[in-house]
Amino acid sequence: MGIDQCPRGQPQILDLVARDLHQRHEDFSVFPLFVWGVPNIAAELFTPKELEQGIHAGAAETSLMLAILPDQVRLDQAVCEFPPDLPPGSLLSPEGQLPFAWVTRDLTRSGVLGDATVATGEQGDRLLESLVSSWVQVIREIYQFRQPQRFRKDNFRTIIS
Repeated sequence: MGIDQCPRGQPQILDLVARDLHQRHEDFSVFPLFVWGVPNIAAELFTPKELEQGIHAGAAETSLMLAILPDQVRLDQAVCEFPPDLPPGSLLSPEGQLPFAWVTRDLTRSGVLGDATVATGEQGDRLLESLVSSWVQVIREIYQFRQPQRFRKDNFRTIIS
Protein backbone atom coordinates (compact mmCIF):
# COMPACT_ATOMS: atom_id res chain seq x y z
CA MET A 1 0.00 0.00 0.00
CA GLY A 2 1.37 3.40 -0.96
CA ILE A 3 0.32 6.49 0.96
CA ASP A 4 1.03 9.84 -0.65
CA GLN A 5 2.06 12.54 1.80
CA CYS A 6 0.72 15.57 0.02
CA PRO A 7 0.52 18.24 1.25
CA ARG A 8 3.74 17.73 3.15
CA GLY A 9 2.71 19.69 6.27
CA GLN A 10 2.48 16.72 8.66
CA PRO A 11 4.43 13.77 7.19
CA GLN A 12 5.23 12.31 10.59
CA ILE A 13 1.63 11.27 11.11
CA LEU A 14 1.61 9.12 7.98
CA ASP A 15 5.01 7.67 8.86
CA LEU A 16 3.61 6.57 12.24
CA VAL A 17 0.41 5.20 10.68
CA ALA A 18 2.43 3.24 8.11
CA ARG A 19 4.65 1.75 10.81
CA ASP A 20 1.68 0.85 13.01
CA LEU A 21 -0.17 -0.78 10.11
CA HIS A 22 2.85 -2.88 9.25
CA GLN A 23 3.43 -3.78 12.89
CA ARG A 24 -0.18 -5.00 13.27
CA HIS A 25 -0.27 -6.73 9.88
CA GLU A 26 3.22 -8.07 9.19
CA ASP A 27 2.31 -9.34 5.72
CA PHE A 28 1.08 -5.86 4.76
CA SER A 29 3.76 -3.60 3.27
CA VAL A 30 3.11 0.11 3.62
CA PHE A 31 5.05 2.88 1.86
CA PRO A 32 4.54 6.43 3.20
CA LEU A 33 5.54 8.23 0.02
CA PHE A 34 5.75 11.87 -1.01
CA VAL A 35 5.13 12.97 -4.59
CA TRP A 36 8.34 15.06 -4.64
CA GLY A 37 10.44 12.33 -3.04
CA VAL A 38 11.37 10.71 -6.35
CA PRO A 39 14.16 11.92 -8.62
CA ASN A 40 12.99 14.79 -10.83
CA ILE A 41 14.35 17.77 -12.74
CA ALA A 42 12.99 20.53 -10.51
CA ALA A 43 16.55 21.70 -9.75
CA GLU A 44 17.06 22.37 -13.47
CA LEU A 45 13.89 24.46 -13.72
CA PHE A 46 13.55 26.49 -10.54
CA THR A 47 15.68 28.73 -8.33
CA PRO A 48 17.33 27.44 -5.16
CA LYS A 49 14.98 29.64 -3.11
CA GLU A 50 11.95 28.11 -4.86
CA LEU A 51 13.29 24.60 -4.30
CA GLU A 52 13.84 25.23 -0.60
CA GLN A 53 10.86 27.41 0.28
CA GLY A 54 8.36 26.95 -2.55
CA ILE A 55 6.45 24.27 -0.72
CA HIS A 56 2.85 25.05 -1.68
CA ALA A 57 1.31 26.51 -4.84
CA GLY A 58 4.64 27.98 -5.96
CA ALA A 59 6.40 27.66 -9.30
CA ALA A 60 6.68 23.87 -9.37
CA GLU A 61 3.11 23.02 -8.37
CA THR A 62 1.62 25.79 -10.51
CA SER A 63 3.70 24.67 -13.50
CA LEU A 64 2.43 21.12 -13.03
CA MET A 65 -1.14 22.38 -12.91
CA LEU A 66 -0.52 24.38 -16.11
CA ALA A 67 0.62 21.14 -17.75
CA ILE A 68 -2.24 19.00 -16.43
CA LEU A 69 -5.23 21.33 -16.11
CA PRO A 70 -4.35 24.66 -17.73
CA ASP A 71 -7.98 25.82 -17.81
CA GLN A 72 -8.11 25.62 -14.00
CA VAL A 73 -5.12 27.91 -13.41
CA ARG A 74 -5.68 31.66 -13.10
CA LEU A 75 -2.21 33.05 -13.70
CA ASP A 76 -3.61 36.57 -13.56
CA GLN A 77 -4.16 35.92 -9.83
CA ALA A 78 -0.78 34.26 -9.21
CA VAL A 79 1.25 35.60 -6.32
CA CYS A 80 4.78 35.36 -5.02
CA GLU A 81 5.01 34.86 -1.28
CA PHE A 82 7.78 33.11 0.59
CA PRO A 83 7.93 32.35 4.31
CA PRO A 84 9.55 35.03 6.47
CA ASP A 85 13.32 34.69 6.52
CA LEU A 86 14.89 32.87 9.42
CA PRO A 87 18.00 34.31 11.04
CA PRO A 88 21.05 33.95 8.76
CA GLY A 89 22.84 30.66 9.28
CA SER A 90 19.86 29.03 11.02
CA LEU A 91 19.76 25.25 10.87
CA LEU A 92 15.98 25.30 11.38
CA SER A 93 13.44 25.38 8.56
CA PRO A 94 9.75 24.64 7.95
CA GLU A 95 10.85 21.39 6.29
CA GLY A 96 14.12 19.53 6.14
CA GLN A 97 16.48 17.93 8.63
CA LEU A 98 15.60 20.21 11.55
CA PRO A 99 12.00 21.35 11.01
CA PHE A 100 9.91 23.42 13.36
CA ALA A 101 6.17 22.97 13.87
CA TRP A 102 4.05 25.30 11.75
CA VAL A 103 0.66 25.82 10.19
CA THR A 104 0.11 27.63 6.90
CA ARG A 105 -1.03 30.90 8.51
CA ASP A 106 2.34 31.12 10.30
CA LEU A 107 4.16 31.38 6.98
CA THR A 108 1.84 33.04 4.45
CA ARG A 109 -1.11 35.41 4.14
CA SER A 110 -2.19 34.15 0.72
CA GLY A 111 -1.75 30.41 1.22
CA VAL A 112 1.02 30.41 -1.37
CA LEU A 113 4.53 29.42 -0.34
CA GLY A 114 6.64 30.12 -3.41
CA ASP A 115 6.52 32.11 -6.63
CA ALA A 116 3.57 31.09 -8.79
CA THR A 117 4.13 34.11 -11.05
CA VAL A 118 7.06 32.44 -12.85
CA ALA A 119 5.26 29.15 -13.57
CA THR A 120 4.93 27.96 -17.17
CA GLY A 121 3.27 25.06 -18.89
CA GLU A 122 6.58 24.11 -20.53
CA GLN A 123 8.22 23.76 -17.12
CA GLY A 124 5.23 21.73 -16.00
CA ASP A 125 5.46 19.39 -19.01
CA ARG A 126 9.14 18.73 -18.36
CA LEU A 127 8.66 18.30 -14.62
CA LEU A 128 5.67 16.01 -15.11
CA GLU A 129 7.61 13.81 -17.51
CA SER A 130 10.45 13.40 -15.00
CA LEU A 131 8.06 12.69 -12.12
CA VAL A 132 6.07 10.15 -14.10
CA SER A 133 9.23 8.35 -15.19
CA SER A 134 10.45 8.08 -11.60
CA TRP A 135 7.04 7.07 -10.24
CA VAL A 136 6.80 4.29 -12.82
CA GLN A 137 10.07 2.95 -11.44
CA VAL A 138 8.83 3.28 -7.83
CA ILE A 139 5.58 1.48 -8.62
CA ARG A 140 7.52 -1.36 -10.30
CA GLU A 141 9.76 -1.63 -7.25
CA ILE A 142 6.78 -1.67 -4.90
CA TYR A 143 5.20 -4.42 -7.00
CA GLN A 144 8.35 -6.53 -6.70
CA PHE A 145 9.08 -5.62 -3.07
CA ARG A 146 9.17 -8.35 -0.46
CA GLN A 147 9.47 -7.28 3.17
CA PRO A 148 12.61 -8.67 4.83
CA GLN A 149 11.58 -11.37 7.27
CA ARG A 150 14.77 -12.32 9.02
CA PHE A 151 13.64 -11.40 12.51
CA ARG A 152 9.89 -11.99 12.37
CA LYS A 153 8.23 -13.67 15.34
CA ASP A 154 8.17 -17.17 13.81
CA ASN A 155 11.75 -16.93 12.57
CA PHE A 156 12.88 -15.45 15.86
CA ARG A 157 11.58 -18.44 17.84
CA THR A 158 13.37 -20.81 15.49
CA ILE A 159 16.66 -18.99 15.95
CA ILE A 160 16.37 -18.99 19.75
CA SER A 161 15.24 -22.61 20.12
